[in-house]
Amino acid sequence: MFEGFIGIFVMIVVLLLYIISGKEYTQYTNLPTIGTDSLTKIGNRISFFTLAYSTTTTWGGCASDYYVVFPENVPQSTIFVFTFFSIGIPSLFSGVIGMLIGNAAVGNKLWNDTYEEKSLGGLLNLVFDRWGNFGKFLLVILWLSLITNNIINTYSSALSVQLLDDLAYRYLPRWFIVIIIFAITLVCSLVGRDHFSSILSNFLPMLGYWVTIYFILLLEENVIFRSTRLVKLFRKELYEELYLSRLQMGEDYTTSNDSEKAEEFRMVNNTVTSSNGLSLSSPSTSSASSTLVKGNTVPPFSTVSSVPYYNFEAWNDKYVLTNGIAAVFAFCCGVAGAVVGMNQVYYVGPIAKIVGEYHADLGVFLAMGFAGLSYPPARYIELLYFKK
Repeated sequence: MFEGFIGIFVMIVVLLLYIISGKEYTQYTNLPTIGTDSLTKIGNRISFFTLAYSTTTTWGGCASDYYVVFPENVPQSTIFVFTFFSIGIPSLFSGVIGMLIGNAAVGNKLWNDTYEEKSLGGLLNLVFDRWGNFGKFLLVILWLSLITNNIINTYSSALSVQLLDDLAYRYLPRWFIVIIIFAITLVCSLVGRDHFSSILSNFLPMLGYWVTIYFILLLEENVIFRSTRLVKLFRKELYEELYLSRLQMGEDYTTSNDSEKAEEFRMVNNTVTSSNGLSLSSPSTSSASSTLVKGNTVPPFSTVSSVPYYNFEAWNDKYVLTNGIAAVFAFCCGVAGAVVGMNQVYYVGPIAKIVGEYHADLGVFLAMGFAGLSYPPARYIELLYFKK
């Protein structure tokens, strides 16, 4: 709620920036540029695109955290439209004014000196100073946007920590994880406060590499494996094998002292029914699942009736969840692609060096290509062997 409330005012401030700085950025529309060959220009444009892409692509790893409150029957197209325009519109307006002010700072000596001495914060303070106290108030509103960014980071980071292991989910409450993350963030911000701009410009592309790999793996998982006939390979999650293995284990639990787990397995044995009405105890379960494997019907234990098929009731069941071998392998391949294609101040990959005098940041594209090509065969083998 706080983020949504502040977001309205931040958007107003961004729009007012067009007005308050208009007199300056309109004077420097034809600044001379250093002569470069065509290949160098292409490299510069690719690197700029990669940086701009990295500023918004970070949503790829956490946007779904905020859709859990939506009903399950919301169309996927609606989710796409909400996500695209909610991220695209603010990013467009803020990105354009940022480029205009940055371009003007190249021609305006006062702005350029202020930026060199006091970084972006000092430059924005100088821009807003034209409107006196009201301008300072607008700068404070813009500063509050940093808090809203931290809200997203800490909330989603806490969820990510709980996904690392079942022990973290069971014994580390989210509020405790948030405090730890806040402490780490505070220490890092204090240490790097004098080099914020350079740290940010160097760190954002790294996030872009990671999220790009994550995106392509998830896309291929949903489109190639969970939306086609290959869904039959998810035997332990979407067909009867998961629950049959649980029932077998339940016999051991019923003879042990763990009465809670014994009761859980008894309930599974007696009451678990699939989303399309097939009971485990029903003799038709086996034949039904056999038919489903051969056809295009919804798998019996899928909790959604449309592609991609998932059994969300088994979200924390290690006997169902993938071992992650294929994903780790493909991720490492993606990292290799990012390394040979990255163009950063601390390292330039061999492929990036080929493009122009100042090179090109091709890490995002190569990371996506390497990970995207290696994941399908690795995942197929993993599903054949582990059935999950």
